[in-house]
Amino acid sequence: MEIDPIKKSFIVGRIFSGILMVFFVLLTPWWLYFSLLIFFLFYFDFYYESVFIGFLIDTLYGPLPLYGFPFLFTLLATIIVLVFSFYRLGSHR
Repeated sequence: MEIDPIKKSFIVGRIFSGILMVFFVLLTPWWLYFSLLIFFLFYFDFYYESVFIGFLIDTLYGPLPLYGFPFLFTLLATIIVLVFSFYRLGSHR
C-alpha cells in the first residue's frame, strides 16, 4: 500500500519541524523558539509536538520561580495547543 505523496510530504514536514524545534530550544533564546512554535501552531493542525517541546524546556532549564509549579511550559504548551485546536475546528465550519 503506497502512501499519498502529499500526505507523505506533510508527515516529513512535521518530523522536520519537530527536529527544528528541538535545535531551536537548545541553541536559541526563548523568544525565537516561542515565535517558531506559534508559527507551527498556525501551519499544522493539532501540533501536539509543542507539548513535548514544552516538556523539553521544563526538563532542560528547570522550573521558573513562578508559583513553584515545575512544568509551567508543558502546561502552557498544552493550553495553547487546545486553544488553537478549538479555534481551527470552529473556523472550518
